[in-house]
Amino acid sequence: MKFLLFPFALIYGWVTSLRNHLYDIGTYKSVAFDVNVISVGNLTVGGTGKSPMVEYIVRLLERNEHKPAILSRGYKRKTRGFRLANDKDTAVTLGDEPFQFWLKFGNKIPVAVGEERVMAIPEILFEHEDCDVVVCDDAFQHRTLRPNLNVLLSTYGRPFFEDHLMPYGRLREARNGASRADILVFTKCQEQITSSEAYVKEARKYLRTDVPVFFTKTKYQAPIAIFSNELEFVNKVILVSGLADSKHLVEYVEKEFDLLCHLEYGDHHHFSKSDMESILTAYNQGMADGVVSILTTEKDATKIREFKELSSMPVFYLPIEIEFLDEGDKFEQLIVDSFKNEPQERIQ
Repeated sequence: MKFLLFPFALIYGWVTSLRNHLYDIGTYKSVAFDVNVISVGNLTVGGTGKSPMVEYIVRLLERNEHKPAILSRGYKRKTRGFRLANDKDTAVTLGDEPFQFWLKFGNKIPVAVGEERVMAIPEILFEHEDCDVVVCDDAFQHRTLRPNLNVLLSTYGRPFFEDHLMPYGRLREARNGASRADILVFTKCQEQITSSEAYVKEARKYLRTDVPVFFTKTKYQAPIAIFSNELEFVNKVILVSGLADSKHLVEYVEKEFDLLCHLEYGDHHHFSKSDMESILTAYNQGMADGVVSILTTEKDATKIREFKELSSMPVFYLPIEIEFLDEGDKFEQLIVDSFKNEPQERIQ
């Protein structure tokens, strides 16, 4: 029955292609800034690893003595407009991923949310005059903004060149939107890949000439307690996740731990009291066969931590980082060199 969605995908594709064309010919205007702007985004709906890539780039910029800020839309937050994160914020006021950034970097760099990036960037610079680079999370389709560097992500398991437009597939815009990318990164790769040349060949049908292509894998860290470091993690786990694509996570957990059950929710899910009851029920059932831990993602942990009824329980999250399979130093140099780029100037 999925083929019934194909006509809607055609209509959606026509609308998004027209919009992009009007930006390309200058009918719709894009705004550039004196401050360096790095955009991290994708062509698909969620699940490509934007958050760990933003964190990777921010750490790189800090090591090179730059003063970065992070700007996100703040998807599914309960507030509107521009908001500069502070210690009174939560995942409700910022959105789960920006709050994750704030918990990790908030005491060192500004983290802000705003639907209109071109309005939010001046607000950041007004509050933080020393900021010399803004890393924009999920801004590839935000054509009103002209970044110095466009970093495009695509998962290895579902590459953009094999996907289709919504609602038939998961693409937000046509595959040729990849032509705006300055860098393409395939994420969530296997430990050893044998088809990298084939991926590059297919991707180049949509990229500009000589746009560099990289491959990364997800690197999971040891579980970290959400509430109390005194609680010990045990390998028998109940997994709780709200992701666009949990396949990679589940595969890792099944490999490394004893997975009893997986309570799966939609992407950016706002957990409710009834959700907590479901988690508690699963935990109590698991405890009947011995000690268990509740394991979740770092993004979901930003919301679960608000439920104090779980504070005495062994609830842990899995931190993740990205790791380049090859040429990571080349990628890092391109990020550093972006300060030399004019907005929309492309790497050749």
